[in-house]
Amino acid sequence: MRKKFLSSLIAAVLSFTLFTSTVFAGTNKLWNNVKIGLDKTGQTVVNRVTGENIKLNDLEVKDIKYDGNKNKILNKDSKKITNKKICKVTENNLDKLYKEAYDATIKCLNEKTQKSIKEARKVIEKLPKELNWAKGTFSVQVDQVQQPIFTRIINYINVSKKTKQQKDINNGRELVKDVIETQYRSTWSSELDKVEGEKISKVVDGINKMSLVNDNTLDLKEVKEEIDDISTVKYNDGVKEWIDSYKVDLNHDIEGLKSLTDDYAKSVSEGLSKDEINKISSCKDLDVLVEYLKLIKADKDKAFNAGRLWAAKTFNVASWKVEKQQTLDVQVAIALPSGSIYTPTFVNDKVVIDNNKQSKGFTPLGVLEAIGAKYEVNKEGSYVTSISGIGAKESDGWMYTVNGKEIMESPDKCKLKSGDKVLWYYATKSNQWKAPSWEELLKTQNQNERIDKALKNNLKYLTSLSSKDLNEWNSLVLSKCGEKVSEENLNKFIKSIKDKKDKAQDTDYAKAIIALTAAGKDARVVDKELNLVEKLCKKGFIKNNVFSEAYSLIALDCGKYEIKNVTDSVRKDLVKNLITKSKDKKGWGFGNNVDLDTTAIVMTALAPYNDSVKVKECIENAAKTLANMQNKKGLYYSEWTGESSESLSQAIIALTSNNIDPASKQFTKNDNNLISNLLSFANDKGFMHNKGQAENILATSQATQALISYRDFVNNRGTFYELKDFSKEDNEKSINIQVKISIPSKKDPISKCENFKVNNQKQNITVLDSLKNVTDKYIIENSTYGLFVKSILEIENKNYDGWCFTVNDVQSSVGASKVNLKDGDKVLWYYATEGNQWKAPKWDEVK
Repeated sequence: MRKKFLSSLIAAVLSFTLFTSTVFAGTNKLWNNVKIGLDKTGQTVVNRVTGENIKLNDLEVKDIKYDGNKNKILNKDSKKITNKKICKVTENNLDKLYKEAYDATIKCLNEKTQKSIKEARKVIEKLPKELNWAKGTFSVQVDQVQQPIFTRIINYINVSKKTKQQKDINNGRELVKDVIETQYRSTWSSELDKVEGEKISKVVDGINKMSLVNDNTLDLKEVKEEIDDISTVKYNDGVKEWIDSYKVDLNHDIEGLKSLTDDYAKSVSEGLSKDEINKISSCKDLDVLVEYLKLIKADKDKAFNAGRLWAAKTFNVASWKVEKQQTLDVQVAIALPSGSIYTPTFVNDKVVIDNNKQSKGFTPLGVLEAIGAKYEVNKEGSYVTSISGIGAKESDGWMYTVNGKEIMESPDKCKLKSGDKVLWYYATKSNQWKAPSWEELLKTQNQNERIDKALKNNLKYLTSLSSKDLNEWNSLVLSKCGEKVSEENLNKFIKSIKDKKDKAQDTDYAKAIIALTAAGKDARVVDKELNLVEKLCKKGFIKNNVFSEAYSLIALDCGKYEIKNVTDSVRKDLVKNLITKSKDKKGWGFGNNVDLDTTAIVMTALAPYNDSVKVKECIENAAKTLANMQNKKGLYYSEWTGESSESLSQAIIALTSNNIDPASKQFTKNDNNLISNLLSFANDKGFMHNKGQAENILATSQATQALISYRDFVNNRGTFYELKDFSKEDNEKSINIQVKISIPSKKDPISKCENFKVNNQKQNITVLDSLKNVTDKYIIENSTYGLFVKSILEIENKNYDGWCFTVNDVQSSVGASKVNLKDGDKVLWYYATEGNQWKAPKWDEVK
């Protein structure tokens, strides 16, 4: 409902803008040309230009009369009035009233406050009947502003009913107090009164209980919190005075509790020193006191011993023996730097450290043991040198915080308490070794989860497309997601170019090359009759067509294609042309204007060349232009497409291709960055072109490209259009790769082995390609951290166990889609388990 309302509001504002410009034009035309006179009969006053009758009263020209005998228009003194004077008086009256109403309405649309609504309605009401058409239109616009305020009031009422928080009640009252014109005002106030009344009743009941029995102390903390919350009341002086009086009663009960606690401390003081007694009785912490009395209440028969044991733990009284704690619950996160932010690789709000299982006990090292993370420390054990295979380099390395504070103590010495938040992070010089906050990590994790969900929904949507809808761009997206595009569909792109013959454009060749390369095909030899790369280079680029040149450059670079004595010169010409066509080095576009879509695609095309001073200057200026083009909401607006998701997608691809963070402060407006704004266009099936619409293919395809590009950017996995490397390809040479799949059982981690042999007509095959070539029984998932293998031969990852690989008995620190193989390589896929400490078997061990 909210999306539908926002969509209609945007449409109304746009139509209003067009409407007002038309009205002013019509108004000027009417009054500037009017000439007053008599018609042919000499009996009627008319507009001599249009021939229309003019009623003097309708024109609001006062003290004017018509003298039929003398055939003149007279004033109240019976003196003749010229047409010019009539025209001037009339024009000023109507234009002034209209302008006042227009200005008030525009102010209302901009400020969106109840005060501006009141002012606008007052001015609109003054419009004469000749401007009834304007009165109706202006009133509609004001109503469009009023409705969201009503909606916010209802939302605050509903939220306050759920949270029972005074701040939510205050927010609702602040809006209600300004709304005096509506019949619902008393109803809304009544609903907020009910919530406030429930809170007040809770305090009264709690205070009454505390004045009856000693056991009431269990309610003290809760009552204090409720009183403190109600004390923040606004717009209700009666409640404010009432709650202040109850604070007196509360303080009296707190003093009584302190006295009771003090007496009890003395009653269990046998064998204690005077200092130890004082340590207990001088406690001022309300939470500690309440906890103390809870324990006494729960164990009355053994109050003496229970009290001593609790006091020993709480006040560190050495003379009392305390049992050793066996388990400890803590919150844990591990984070790696991703550009200007940190990305959590592990987050768990309840990790149990068991003293019997974790040798390092209740320490940050014990935390790593508890979550099963592999780590190494230096000889002295004073700091961690690596976690999960990621080691320290030069001045960069692993550090930790506890509850947001950087701890310089050795991680095996730092003692943790229940509920502590332990964060291990990889500190880098580029981030000034600054630790991320827990809240920042949760925000990033939430965004990553939204990205994962969106990519999953998008992939489901795009894989359901018919062959007719599977164009080059959608094929590219599927390949980037690890999906296999059929040979039939790939051949369709080649056939399309052949059918066009000489009419095929450069962009036709470029799109086909990009789609085929993403699918792992060398566009130079995929068809025996047609070398697409050579044809593109010889085709000749469309004069002054920036898009053609940009996409042609992307096509050549996506596979790092080389044709001797051809591609180098073509690349140089394209880069030179694109630099030359920059509009004052601020961006690119058609005509004299810079537009977002053109600027974004050229930035993407020039990304591999930004080590050039000229290119770098163009890219940096264009990035500033993209930031300046954002509106207050952080979106991009076009009179042709409105606020569209596709514009956001293209900007994200352009920025990430040039190692610029689209979620950075530069591209954040009112807490909304390009990524969060793009995700706001997602629904359960795909992405919308404009908010409030249904998902469509183009928006979904481009959003998928943008999210993959951002995901690869934060994980340092290259740019979106870095698809393959065919620069050293020997297309006539076959290569042989051996592949084994080791499948564990309960008794033997290498109980079964599948042997495969890959004979491929290309050298640029990855470890992931090798798996696809030898079996169809696999599942690949697209996550925030890239493609990963979820299942092979119907055996899925589980908990900390899962599929890993080695190449020639060497483990890799990057994903299977990034490791290229050469002739003779031996790829071993094995299922790593906690039982065998996640160790990889050797190639020769697997028979």
